[in-house]
Amino acid sequence: MTTLLTRTDLAPLFTEPDLIRASFEVIRDALRASTAEPEAHQSWLAYPLGTSVEAKVHVNLLAAPEGTSLRLFPPPAGPTASHGDSLAVLLDEEGRVAAIMDLHGLGSWRTSGVAAVACAALAPAGARVLGVLGSGAEATMFLRAITVAMAGLEEVRVYSRTPANRERFAHEQTTAALPVRAVSEARDAVAGADVVFVAAAGGQPLFDAVAVRPGALVATVTWGTVPQSLRARRVVPDRFQPEARPTGWEPWPPRRTGEWEGEPPLLLADVLRGAPARHGADETLLYSQFGMYAWDAPLLRWAYETATARGAGTRFDFQC
Repeated sequence: MTTLLTRTDLAPLFTEPDLIRASFEVIRDALRASTAEPEAHQSWLAYPLGTSVEAKVHVNLLAAPEGTSLRLFPPPAGPTASHGDSLAVLLDEEGRVAAIMDLHGLGSWRTSGVAAVACAALAPAGARVLGVLGSGAEATMFLRAITVAMAGLEEVRVYSRTPANRERFAHEQTTAALPVRAVSEARDAVAGADVVFVAAAGGQPLFDAVAVRPGALVATVTWGTVPQSLRARRVVPDRFQPEARPTGWEPWPPRRTGEWEGEPPLLLADVLRGAPARHGADETLLYSQFGMYAWDAPLLRWAYETATARGAGTRFDFQC
């Protein structure tokens, strides 16, 4: 039997605080257990498939100790990207389809939920003020996650290029415990903030480096939106992403991570294992999170097992 899990079935995983905390532990455990051997997680990524812009899709096959999964999702740009339509197919130990899952929420959580774990581990002591750049799905999920991961926050400032979007975000996300204020300039969200989260797209820096206070944490999940002049210690999730294997469909050769020019960055995985995040209170950190890492496979598996244990999903047989 195969289980179909819709976005409604999976929504409680990203709204109920106890389940959010459980997802954090899955992420932390995956990074703590990761090693310098990328072969533990193998990834085949095909891009793009389809003869038209509307039809193009990413296909990612991820083989890991937690099980094999197949993710289908639109490219990061184009007409289909804004819909968030993506799904995962999970296989059991015998290679049969165990589940088909709507990734509308989980796709954002594997980015924003992980970023919240990183911010909680890397934020300066006593962090109270959060600046958010962006007002879309990633920013919404991140704020939901960070309020659980960092209960000491007292103020959130949000900037979006579109005034109506930032005002909507502030109105919808404000709670009695944590006010969210829309600001008209990116620098107003950044200046004096203890943590800055950048989820806005665009590929251009959104603020001046001088606006970042010494000792702050800047975390980004989008390319090119943080000024290159920012003087900060770099932090990345781990040394290796899953090893990329060619399918024969890629327009470019597979790219391996793990080697950097200049000073090696700090690894979030090492911080979660107990390494210090800062040399001093005034050291600014820049956390960058792009691509797939060790949490992808176990987070998918956790979502499936947790949802089905709660009675969610529709079971069906392909032979019917």
